[in-house]
Amino acid sequence: MPDSDFWRDLAREFRAIDPHGFLRADWSCSVRVGEEPPPVATWRLPGGKLTRSVQLSFEALARRAGPKVHPLMDSLVGWLEALRESGFGIDQQPGFGIETDENDKTVGQVYFGTISCVCLSSADLCKHYESVALETERLANLLSSAPNAKTDTLKVKIELRNEQRETFPKRAEWLRERLAERGWDHNDPPKRRGPDRKTVLKILNGGDVRGSVLESLAQSLSEKYASVGLLDIPRD
Repeated sequence: MPDSDFWRDLAREFRAIDPHGFLRADWSCSVRVGEEPPPVATWRLPGGKLTRSVQLSFEALARRAGPKVHPLMDSLVGWLEALRESGFGIDQQPGFGIETDENDKTVGQVYFGTISCVCLSSADLCKHYESVALETERLANLLSSAPNAKTDTLKVKIELRNEQRETFPKRAEWLRERLAERGWDHNDPPKRRGPDRKTVLKILNGGDVRGSVLESLAQSLSEKYASVGLLDIPRD
């Protein structure tokens, strides 16, 4: 992860270009029946002349930040996906729709949502990363200045801090509740076409997983007690 100065300066720049929060980011994701969900959503930064200058400034900053979080994605999309995953700027649950063919047969599902005040939300996310980086730097300095300390313990703490941005505590708590109400444990979802037990344990520990894993988890949970949709699973 970049150092704390990088995130501090970027937060200041994001906040300065749109202090009133005019610019927003809209996303949509179409999941066809029988197909894997796309790896990322489709994004738009709607607006006219009022937000054009803000949009250009936002895109430039986002392309600096995106590769630090999602290095394999398009830099702009990577930053927008980081915002969506973190929940910053999301004021309500995503919307949901059904795609049908000419015979009214369901051929897919469409999910959509908005990140409001995307520049201010970006500043907030940068401050979060700055906080994580500051603590990581503190532990690294402690490790370098105390060679006779319990280095293995310190290294573990540093690794945990580095991965803090990838934890999903609300999702973990949500899954514990869903398993409990069904009388299940981590061994049961794979018996019903869900993720394997190690992946379920990863989710229960707050780890990050692909969208297709969450979809299979929802399908397996839906086989008992109550139906679960992909949008019911928390994103944080």
